[in-house]
Amino acid sequence: MLISSTKDPETVEKLEWISNVRSDLNVNNVEESRVIKKLKENPLIPIGLTATCFALCYGLYCTYKGNSVMSQYMMRGRVAAQSFTILAMLSGLSLTMTKKIKTDE
Repeated sequence: MLISSTKDPETVEKLEWISNVRSDLNVNNVEESRVIKKLKENPLIPIGLTATCFALCYGLYCTYKGNSVMSQYMMRGRVAAQSFTILAMLSGLSLTMTKKIKTDE
């Protein structure tokens, strides 16, 4: 709006970055809202990811410190957390597919 009404090319070049920033912000807002929507649809996935990362990091820390018993527990916990995350993803996928089938009918 402001850019098209200005006749001076130098001023147009100086103000063009404003429209670029605005378009970038609109794209980011759309992406963020999609991410938030997906997190609300299936909140178990981020919980599983967090548990997996925690078990991995703490298990590696215990290995570094020489506590092999706790390291083994954490690595087993990591496998359990990964399994939980995969099951959460599969259940979310199946629920989404079921909703699509019901809405298509």
